[in-house]
Amino acid sequence: MLRVFHRLRFILGKYNESMPGALGAYFFYHLFYLVLAAASSILGVILPARIVAVVANQGSLYQLLAVAGLLAVVDILVTYYSNASYFADMVMRAMQFPVASTHLMHLPAEKMEGSYGQRVTGSVLSALYRGNDVGVEAYIRGAWELIEELLISGILLLISARLSFWWMLLLIVTSLLKEWAKKPYHKYLEESDGEFVESFYEKRYFEQMAFSNEAAKDLRIYHLIDLFRLGHWRNIKREMTLYLKLYRKDLFYGLTGVFVFLFRDCLSILILIRSLKNGLPVTEFILYLSILPVVGKTLAGVLFALMQMKGNRKSVDAYIQVYSEPHYDSGNYSARLPEGTAGIRFEHVRFAYPTKDDSEAKALFEDLSFEIKPGEKLALVGANGSGKTTIAKLACGLLTPESGEIQIAGVNIHDVNPKERYEYCTLVFQDIFIMAMTIAENVAGKESANCDRERVQWALQEAGLADFVEGLPAGIDSMLTTYVEDSGLELSGGQKQKLLLARALYKGGEILILDEPSSALDPLAEASLYRQYLDFSQEKTTIFISHRLSSTQFCDRIFYIEDGKIAEIGDHQSLMEKRGGYYEMFETQAKYYREEAEHEEK
Repeated sequence: MLRVFHRLRFILGKYNESMPGALGAYFFYHLFYLVLAAASSILGVILPARIVAVVANQGSLYQLLAVAGLLAVVDILVTYYSNASYFADMVMRAMQFPVASTHLMHLPAEKMEGSYGQRVTGSVLSALYRGNDVGVEAYIRGAWELIEELLISGILLLISARLSFWWMLLLIVTSLLKEWAKKPYHKYLEESDGEFVESFYEKRYFEQMAFSNEAAKDLRIYHLIDLFRLGHWRNIKREMTLYLKLYRKDLFYGLTGVFVFLFRDCLSILILIRSLKNGLPVTEFILYLSILPVVGKTLAGVLFALMQMKGNRKSVDAYIQVYSEPHYDSGNYSARLPEGTAGIRFEHVRFAYPTKDDSEAKALFEDLSFEIKPGEKLALVGANGSGKTTIAKLACGLLTPESGEIQIAGVNIHDVNPKERYEYCTLVFQDIFIMAMTIAENVAGKESANCDRERVQWALQEAGLADFVEGLPAGIDSMLTTYVEDSGLELSGGQKQKLLLARALYKGGEILILDEPSSALDPLAEASLYRQYLDFSQEKTTIFISHRLSSTQFCDRIFYIEDGKIAEIGDHQSLMEKRGGYYEMFETQAKYYREEAEHEEK
């Protein structure tokens, strides 16, 4: 019982967090509906008895009209507040979307990669996004329905006790037995929930593919539409098979309940007829006869509500568990980073990405040690999968090593508040992340009203985008992408790269890490972009990461990464003279650089 109370308090607490002060109205709609529902049920069983009393000249016509009129008014209000309370539950769930998504964005970045990230996002999706009849909304609606059915059945059973204790006991036992007979159905529903969740994720994936602007070209050019349709239909068939099994069980156990109620009705009517022959007034006979189906429905509803809550408890518990993870910047941090340019030091760092089944994974780095001097320009090169991006994430604290230490200016970065170290470091990744917001908001990372508009203009000018933006009707307030507004801008690959440069310029920071930000560009355009970054990073410690080598020749040192180790260290000239792995990679690529240059000259 305490666990149930904890779940309900947590859910409503998150609702209050998203809409402070809204709980008052939420409880008003539900509590007023409970009173009305109870009144409607009581008046509904009284009315037939009052009609019989009037017909038998044992009651007042005015009393009958009053009861009928009151029932009509109550039923109108019940209809309204039933829909209002249902809508309130839906709003309660929907208003937790931004709270939950914001919390996910505040979790440590390393936990959002791999299987753990899939689990926590899956828990939120399962609890909030699957619909009205599963997860958070179903659980709390089940709680309200439980209170409603207990209230109504309790009142009617007290009235029934006037006739006979055994008759009341018969109503209770048979009504509960009807829903208890469906226990295997509810058990199957709970056990198969995992398959329904998998089907939901798969369907969601296909829907996202269908609505994705980025996928549109490939779907058409490579004739993937038929393959997409096949996958989508396969998912629908899988989901329909699950529902068919579920409904068959529902039908079977529902028919079992019908036979239980037939037995109850026959025995109950015999008891009432016997009581009638023993002097029970006709009006009371009609009253108890009217109570019979209502009590059966409400008592069965009590058990159904309990089953509904039980069936959704795992989803709700998983959702609550997500919030047990602290924000990435919570806790006490003893150190501060110094002002000005600083160096980076890795000492005996071991790191492995978590596996899906949480088993021990092979380490990407076993004993990684190196030092970057303040203001130094370093290039990390190597084949795809060699660990370059992982080093970048480790260097700014997005990932935490299993052992060893990473220092900036002699300070262990994990002793520094993540917000401070993220402010200290500026990273530009190869994955281009552009929000469906204005140019100014994308550059500044703040809403337009709080942007330093002069700094935005300066950053765009330095990045080479100013002329393009000034030519737009809305300037820096132009919306990007067409996801939110049809009139939004779709930038070219080169423009997106320049926008990322502008974002980095606006942010500043003492350490700059460039993780293949130009991977979508041709080699010559990439070299030009890197020269822009080099100009920007003159006073900064800078790491250039690329599997292409246009950035290496103007770097102070180069680390050639191979098999999770720094295989070669030196500047461009010394590594070329060494004729090792770096030399082979550079010479292989140089051929294409030369061919491109010759083509441009022609």
